[in-house]
Amino acid sequence: MSDVADGSEGHRGIRPQDATMSVARRSGITATVAYFEHLLEFGLAQSTVAGREEGIVVQTPAQDSYGPSRR
Repeated sequence: MSDVADGSEGHRGIRPQDATMSVARRSGITATVAYFEHLLEFGLAQSTVAGREEGIVVQTPAQDSYGPSRR
């Protein structure tokens, strides 16, 4: 992307299967689980991020379970 000027706003995408959930507050994006769906072989945590209109969807291992408001 050599045609993008320094300081320009940009957007990034994260695939749900490439994101991970953690209760440890070390680094990353702080999100709140709004809805969790267990789909047998994996789960999907739909999360909200403060100050952002769009949320994040994280694919979790099948044995994990998250409830609303868990960070």
